[in-house]
Amino acid sequence: MRLPQQVGDYTLLKQLGAGGFGTVYLARIEGDLGFSQDVAVKIVDSSRARQSPEVISSLADEAQFLARIQHSHIVSVRRFVRVEHPVLGVLHAMEMELVRGLVVSRLLARLQQARALLPVESVVSLLTEAADALTYAHGLKGEDGAPVGLVHRDLKPDNLIVTEDGRLKILDFGIAWAEGRLVESTESGLAKGTPLYMSPEQLHAEAVDGRSDLYELGVIAFELLTGERFVPRGAGRLELPAIIMLVARTRWLERAPVVQRSLCAPEPVGRGLSGEQAAPLLELVGRLLARDPSDRPASAAVLARELEELAEVFRPSLGRRFLRSAVGAMGDELIDPSAQTQRSPSAQEPQTPTAFGSETLDGAGSQDSTVVAPSEDLAVRTFATRIRGAGPTRLVPPEPPAARRRPAVVAMMGLLVLVIAVWMWSRSPSQDGVPTSAAEVIAVPVVAEPEVAAEPEVAPAVTPGPEVAPPPKPQRDPTPDATPAPVVPPPPAATWPEMSTPPPGLVLPGNPLQLQVTLSGGDVQCRPEVFVRPTGGVYVRLAMTARGGSWSAMMDIPYDGTWDAGAEYFFRCCDASGRCEASLGSRGAPLEAQAPEF
Repeated sequence: MRLPQQVGDYTLLKQLGAGGFGTVYLARIEGDLGFSQDVAVKIVDSSRARQSPEVISSLADEAQFLARIQHSHIVSVRRFVRVEHPVLGVLHAMEMELVRGLVVSRLLARLQQARALLPVESVVSLLTEAADALTYAHGLKGEDGAPVGLVHRDLKPDNLIVTEDGRLKILDFGIAWAEGRLVESTESGLAKGTPLYMSPEQLHAEAVDGRSDLYELGVIAFELLTGERFVPRGAGRLELPAIIMLVARTRWLERAPVVQRSLCAPEPVGRGLSGEQAAPLLELVGRLLARDPSDRPASAAVLARELEELAEVFRPSLGRRFLRSAVGAMGDELIDPSAQTQRSPSAQEPQTPTAFGSETLDGAGSQDSTVVAPSEDLAVRTFATRIRGAGPTRLVPPEPPAARRRPAVVAMMGLLVLVIAVWMWSRSPSQDGVPTSAAEVIAVPVVAEPEVAAEPEVAPAVTPGPEVAPPPKPQRDPTPDATPAPVVPPPPAATWPEMSTPPPGLVLPGNPLQLQVTLSGGDVQCRPEVFVRPTGGVYVRLAMTARGGSWSAMMDIPYDGTWDAGAEYFFRCCDASGRCEASLGSRGAPLEAQAPEF
């Protein structure tokens, strides 16, 4: 579908995600007197609707109930409408709240690339808000006053969002439940969910209740604390039966040492907690991951009360400040994933590069876009610098008051650092006070000294007198026998090759897009690579192979409408040390390959 596109009251602006039941778009509603509002709209797959008409009627009934879900940590559904399009025919759209933020799986991936761990305070904040949302959802009742048994059944980092203010939103809450009911009633009865996060009872297609969501939350907690998956697996693609076997064999007792090491090992491997500080977290995660539902917390409300006790030691408010800064540090990747159904890379997840992205193994091996390697992505280094240098929270809980340093001692230490910095600056060979290298710039912490009420000073009277010229500075006598040193010209700087590319062909779904680049001149030996994305989408990095006097890469374009607006791409060439100083196009100003007009 070519965007923008008018569908009923909605102007579809950008595709946000796609799943088995339809595609999610960023859309805008416009009204009188300049009113406009951005929303997320899920367009139900028309072919699916034609093949199974009961899907539409069931989704409409479910949407009427889902619209009742109003919670600050749950993305809400607003309405379900039928619209007629002059070209596409009859369509059905589910309107949802638009959330601007960052998917937790993307945050975990970026933290892992930056070799950083999520602070315990942030983990406690996310778990507390998730437990609050589950308490509300599990307790919902129908018009007859009886509990409706609302269970998400697909909690995972891809369905959690950290908003711009550092708070949690759960995606697809009611939709996972509604679509799961449709799958069970209209198809084979296969359990709905993502195998690597499923509870044991859900994996065996048994009846589930709210404790199944608590197990999935425990799997997420393991990943938040350690940066790796609870179910370990090797590299390479696995079929669904093999994934189910891995999930069935994984036990908490085998994986508990990973959490222990993450909490108690010194930085940067761990957070440096004592065994006494780590014990409550270990015990809680272990009970969430119990295979028998009766061994888990009895309900989300019980879990919420236990997390309130942890909050007395690990302050969630500090954790939200860190999350807010982390989302801000990744501002160039902010998305609107109000129903993010495509999986994105998670932390510590081995990926096998393919022609179109990477193979993830959350389910039966779907494909998704890759994340650029940390050593070659400036955004990763910027993110790591910002979260480490300006992080609003520590990786360990605050010291008790008796162990804190006295303000006077801290002030003296800050003053000593300032004196040393000034002394080093005065001895540097810089001119006019400008350091000769970035290494000479010293960041001096500002230490707040206690305020003292100073007495007002009276400036002494000054009698103007004749101006006196300052004495001339003493000049050194030149050494008569000094011989000037011979001037040795610096060696010529190495030059990078120039890059050129022929105009690309049209972007046609089902056909490969071939991109070529030629290197000419220069002394530096480098290897080119190309970054490609659908217009306005997410970049995928492709390796290039030498063909004669040029380099080329090829990508298959799928029939999913993602590339209807064409493609954007840029090249760069990197040497063996990782320097990339030759480029053609850029992220902000990419080259373009047009799509044909129909």
